[in-house]
Amino acid sequence: MSEEWRPVLCYEGMYAVSDLGRVRSLERKNRRGYAIHERILSPGGSGHPIVFLYRNGEQECHCVPHLVARAFIGPRPSGLEVCHNDGNPHNNCLSNLRYDTPKNNIADKRRHGTQQCGERVVGSKLTESQVRQIRLKHQGGETQASICRQYGMAAPTISAIVRRTTWRHVS
Repeated sequence: MSEEWRPVLCYEGMYAVSDLGRVRSLERKNRRGYAIHERILSPGGSGHPIVFLYRNGEQECHCVPHLVARAFIGPRPSGLEVCHNDGNPHNNCLSNLRYDTPKNNIADKRRHGTQQCGERVVGSKLTESQVRQIRLKHQGGETQASICRQYGMAAPTISAIVRRTTWRHVS
């Protein structure tokens, strides 16, 4: 199977993206006349791979899956997101990407086990064990105000835990 390359929208003549999810810088001269050699860019980022593209001396950060989808599928329709069919944010092959609703994207993440919830959410202040303790204390008759003081949490947070509107996955 051969790799197909297309220009990156708004960066024509400077960058190209492939249907295999790779981005390359094209050979050209920069604003000062220095030669820029063609090379495949190494994506960075801790989640979805990102690349930095330069235009008119300005650097811009772009998600690789967005570049692939825009070049091969077309502009992203309003209200839709780029989704990975296999749940792997590093598999940015065209065959693995589609536009879909946020609701369907979340359903995909749940199905693939990549949905961030509970302790896996960056900045989470509670553990699943603490959530269980909070619910047990409330069932045992402790007031929510008392539980708030013990855990240093706001009343709406404790109320949502007790009512199971948050941390639903914890039994």
